[in-house]
Amino acid sequence: MMSDLILDDLTKTFGGIRAVDSVSLTPRPHKINLLMGSNGSGKTTLINCISGFQRTSGGAIMFCREPITNKPPHQIFHKGIIRTFQTPRLFENLSVLENLLVAKSGTCEGFVDALFPKRWNQTEKNIKEKALSILEELGLKELQDNLAYDLSGGQIKLLELGKVLMSDCKLVLLDEPIAGINPVLAHKIFKKITQICNATKTTFLIIEHRLDIALQYANFCMVLDGGKLLASDTPDKILHNKKVIESYLR
Repeated sequence: MMSDLILDDLTKTFGGIRAVDSVSLTPRPHKINLLMGSNGSGKTTLINCISGFQRTSGGAIMFCREPITNKPPHQIFHKGIIRTFQTPRLFENLSVLENLLVAKSGTCEGFVDALFPKRWNQTEKNIKEKALSILEELGLKELQDNLAYDLSGGQIKLLELGKVLMSDCKLVLLDEPIAGINPVLAHKIFKKITQICNATKTTFLIIEHRLDIALQYANFCMVLDGGKLLASDTPDKILHNKKVIESYLR
């Protein structure tokens, strides 16, 4: 099966340090892929290169059979790739609903569209209905008028997931989606990710240190160690891989 994303000999250096060292990998399309590795193994740098937030030093990145190596973040987003960060990036002074509405951009914003108010009125109505439906699904509908600033850490993580749903993307890069939240909500978030993946055939590439939870939902795992790809396999085989175990014990 052709993968949506293909990394070929990807390298990223910072001075004399090879943060990503000749990594070639192909996440499983339409599945939940877990990117593992101890601190400093190169996981976030790899995600930054895929999403265009850092330029690569070598190698190639292909997405849906098109080269996206070193393209700027906004172009990569329009190709269908969205990412989140360890620290969520919300518009704190906008409401919960407004944060979802701004995630759906680029629709009926041109000069020609402005000449046909019925067209953009209906489009705006559809977008709002979709946002409200997503908030209800995430259990945030009652908070739609609250400022994002007032949300709890767990609610912020859910709202970030809502922005992903609004974007209609093909590939989602998540950087620690359950960091700092309680296990009950952490499982809820991963169950929601699983539902999205299955229903929309979206590919997920997820960095997460809480492996006791994340491995229960992952379909495929890739392990980095010192910037190199150490192993890639199904979760059950990764858990019994001696090299992977040693890399976490060092």
